[in-house]
Amino acid sequence: MATSYDASKTPAVASLVAMTSASADEALAFYSKSFLAQGFTAVPAESPKSKASGAADTRVLDFVRADGKETATVSTVTANGKTTVTVGAAVAASSLK
Repeated sequence: MATSYDASKTPAVASLVAMTSASADEALAFYSKSFLAQGFTAVPAESPKSKASGAADTRVLDFVRADGKETATVSTVTANGKTTVTVGAAVAASSLK
């Protein structure tokens, strides 16, 4: 649905918003595996944080790397059988691919 990145700032920022027919659990597992493979550590929380928002189910996972200087967040909102995934990261510019 949308992507953006800005490597002119320190840290550089990137975001992605997409819709999928995958469940929130599947989407969170996919991105969790990806961030962990890139050296991020999951921030301890309810695994994942879940918040009922009317008819939609919202979940959030947070990750850190480089002593907390780099961060990433994955959130999902599921409604009407579709999951919207939002991924945001603030990382060293050299990490953006």
